Amino acid sequence: MKKNISIKAKLTILFSIFSFLILTFSGMILNWTLSANLGREDTDFLIGKIHVLRSILSRHPTDKNMLEEEVKWEAGPLEFTRYYARILDENNDILIERSEMQRFLPPSVFPQPVPYNSAAKSALIWKSPDGKTFEMFSAYAKVGNEPKKFYTIQLALDISYEKKLLRDFRSRLAVILFLGVLLSGAAGYFTARKGLDPLQRMTELVTRISASRLSDRIQNDDFPGELKSLAGSFNEMLERLEESFERLSRFSTDIAHELRTPINNLMGETEVALSKDRTSYEYREVLESNLEEFGRLSKMIDNLLFIARAENAKEVIARSQLDIESEVRTIFDFYEALAEESGIHLSFKGGGLVFADSLLFRQAVSNLISNAIRHVNSGGIIEVGTKSKNDGSVEIYVTDNGDGIPPHELERVFDRFYRGEYSIRGQKAGMGLGLSIVKSIMQLHGGTAAIKSEGGKGTTVTLSFPGQFSVK
Repeated sequence: MKKNISIKAKLTILFSIFSFLILTFSGMILNWTLSANLGREDTDFLIGKIHVLRSILSRHPTDKNMLEEEVKWEAGPLEFTRYYARILDENNDILIERSEMQRFLPPSVFPQPVPYNSAAKSALIWKSPDGKTFEMFSAYAKVGNEPKKFYTIQLALDISYEKKLLRDFRSRLAVILFLGVLLSGAAGYFTARKGLDPLQRMTELVTRISASRLSDRIQNDDFPGELKSLAGSFNEMLERLEESFERLSRFSTDIAHELRTPINNLMGETEVALSKDRTSYEYREVLESNLEEFGRLSKMIDNLLFIARAENAKEVIARSQLDIESEVRTIFDFYEALAEESGIHLSFKGGGLVFADSLLFRQAVSNLISNAIRHVNSGGIIEVGTKSKNDGSVEIYVTDNGDGIPPHELERVFDRFYRGEYSIRGQKAGMGLGLSIVKSIMQLHGGTAAIKSEGGKGTTVTLSFPGQFSVK
């Protein structure tokens, strides 16, 4: 099972890792630089001594005092630079050497001599049995003006002190690296903690928000820029949740009220019928009345289920190219008798194609026409028209010349069970689900439903269907 590591711990670990890598790389560079500089200085020192001894043997081959001074006494005053020199004659017999050199630096351990006319470049590193480390050169030197007389120069530099210096340097570097990583981890933890303080405060604010406190908001003025957008998004989410809770609360209240009325009617009629013996005709009247209420309940439940599926299930609908005029004429055939009975004229204007589900399209337009017939007085006109746009979308509007809807009610006409003043006045009111179903149908199509109304002049509802190539 994968463990969840806190951001604070992750930042501390990453900070420590990067600090370790940086310090290690820096230490390696310093160690390499120090070692290279010391080695180069040692090599240059020995090469310089070879040049000096070659010059003495070439120019002053008989001056033994000069040779002895250079070989035996030159290294004496040097505290940490202990080098040893030996000169062998043409028979490889020791001509002169520094004291005690024979004891731990015999001639046999030196490398092959470099020709007299060549410069010495690379040295031999040799470790003696007693643990000392030496850097050694060997080179031929021409003696005076004699063309075939060559001496051998053997030089050794004790670099044990430098090796110890490098070992101590590496040891201290390891300690510094260890302490540096610890300090870096502590600094990383402190930095992460301080940096995440705003997030902790935001968490505390969010924890206090509950279903009963959805009106609370996160004040993001004192948050850093990276968290301001998060706080803003969270506030927007709270607004949507608050709106959804309010809508759900209203819906629960409305549906309880709407279901209570037919159920009370059924219970009342049934209790009256059972209060005494009735004739079969009277029982039939009660059953017919109950059947009407059952039909109203069934239709209400079907409508609510359709809205719930449309909003939550993300149903896949079967879209196709529909001829708008043909579809609207079919709907007119269904409402023609009801409209004539109410003295209302139905008309169509426009034409074209729409990319939609045929059954849902007819249901949406039918609901709008049914609402219009219910709210238009005798002699009124209901017109269905179309508008095509450049992006391929199509607008279908249903307009009437009825009394209109008050401005303060326009924002709620698409809410479930909302019937406005018609319900209060006892006029021809439906269940208040027609426009909610229209809105859900348009959401399934990826379109919108909008309404405009003006008192005494009528109402217009516009359905905007996206084009075929705009549908994802």
